[in-house]
Amino acid sequence: MSEFISTPAPRKRNRAIAIGLAAAILTAGVAGAAVQTTGAWFTATKTATGNTVTAGTLSLGNLGDSATGLVQASNAYPMTDAQAVNAADTSIPEAVIKIRNTGTLPLTASTVLSNLKVTGQSGANLSTSNVKVSIWNGTAWGTPTLLSSIVTTAPSQFTITNLAAGVTSEIKLRVYFAGATTDDTYQGASVSFDANASAMQINKQ
Repeated sequence: MSEFISTPAPRKRNRAIAIGLAAAILTAGVAGAAVQTTGAWFTATKTATGNTVTAGTLSLGNLGDSATGLVQASNAYPMTDAQAVNAADTSIPEAVIKIRNTGTLPLTASTVLSNLKVTGQSGANLSTSNVKVSIWNGTAWGTPTLLSSIVTTAPSQFTITNLAAGVTSEIKLRVYFAGATTDDTYQGASVSFDANASAMQINKQ
């Protein structure tokens, strides 16, 4: 009786060896890639601790003289409107309201006058109807008006916009008596008023 011995086909054996080698190579490649990802690039880190944000400040300095804070002028006298607006005449007394930004933030400030009073040398109250004012507009003296009228309605020059920190803006007033209606009872008289300025940050909503 004849005996037959079966042997594996060479083609199938070679295919199995090839698959095994491919798997080994793939495994080695993945391992190598992992090593490169964690060690092949430069890196650096930095930490800041104790960081702070400090709020700015909004404040106004004295409205008049830096020492007393009062808005003052002396030797006012009767004159015509034409005299009052004559910029060449520097002898005319001026009352100056100073808007001083003493904070760290830029601001807008509005000023109003109140409690206008004229008091004679005897202490008697005198009429305010002949007390006039001209306001400097930056290039010239403005049209004269009664001082009592700007107490009622503040003029545009009394609003200062975008005043930077550390800067002072001046509101200049020429206060005088109407020449045609002022008699000797006003000699030595005192014109008094209150000035109030309020400020607000310029980047408000």
